[in-house]
Amino acid sequence: RHRRGTIDRLSSDKASPYGNPNNLKQRVMFKMSYGNSLDKHKKYIKLYMPQIGKDGVEIPKEIFGTDLDDYQKHMTPFHLKFIISPESQKIDLKLLSEAFIRHLEKITGYDFYWLGTIHTDTEHHHAHLAINGKDKNGKKVRFPKDMIKNTMREFLSNIATNMIGERTKEEIEESKKKHTQAKRWTAFDEQLKEMPEKLFINNLNSSLISRLQFLSSIKLANKDGMFYSLKPDFEEVLKA
Repeated sequence: RHRRGTIDRLSSDKASPYGNPNNLKQRVMFKMSYGNSLDKHKKYIKLYMPQIGKDGVEIPKEIFGTDLDDYQKHMTPFHLKFIISPESQKIDLKLLSEAFIRHLEKITGYDFYWLGTIHTDTEHHHAHLAINGKDKNGKKVRFPKDMIKNTMREFLSNIATNMIGERTKEEIEESKKKHTQAKRWTAFDEQLKEMPEKLFINNLNSSLISRLQFLSSIKLANKDGMFYSLKPDFEEVLKA
């Protein structure tokens, strides 16, 4: 009953004191890529995921998910790789990964061969997942682009929010500060991209101004008096 109530609250269209109600959800960075080499698939499982040979990593990382021997027995050249990195470090990454896979199986009908591990060698802890190119029923695993771009990220955000609750006002403000200084594509850049070529400071909120100041410091924007203009390749560079 508590979980249903939480989900209903998350999907509510009621006005939020912090703007878009989706801003209250926990934020989770999500990336997916794939490979078509059996040799690279084997190396990813045997070396990269447990971080064998990685500087500063003395004990190989735990691998969870499908039985490892069973996974290796059914490996195909095609495989999918995921990175999951919640903004909050309070979230149990193993539980988040397992819940994500269960949700994905439920809506797709697949029964995955999958593996996961947690990397803690960076300031921001994150999970790596691998899904074999064929599931336990012999079905080829494929995901629609819209599912990759939107649905999977939404799953992760909802699960993370159910785990530790909505973001506080203080957490949202701290997140905004970090994102204005991020050397990557952010939601602020999405907003700036849709604005006029010349950006008048008086028409912008403080977060966008801070973002433009940072972009100017790394040579991706120009300042001319009260106006900013973005470099033509700013999106390409940030996404790279």
